[in-house]
Amino acid sequence: DSSNMEEPQVYGAIEKLDRRRSNMVVLGYRVTWDEETTIKDADKHRILSSKLENGMAIKIQGFLRNNGVLYAKKLKLKRG
Repeated sequence: DSSNMEEPQVYGAIEKLDRRRSNMVVLGYRVTWDEETTIKDADKHRILSSKLENGMAIKIQGFLRNNGVLYAKKLKLKRG
């Protein structure tokens, strides 16, 4: 039953960013997002994934899928 699964939160630096494939690596987790994902900057304003850069500090909330990929429901940049 996935309804009571805890949403994992990961906080770290963006690595291996691939905007075309909507994925990146954070703390060794492969992270993916889509058009349903909310992306915000450190001031809580919505931004596009084009603003994401390798090395930026980011917090991810989402679901760990069976294939080990973390699907992000929310991405929020943190002040580094």
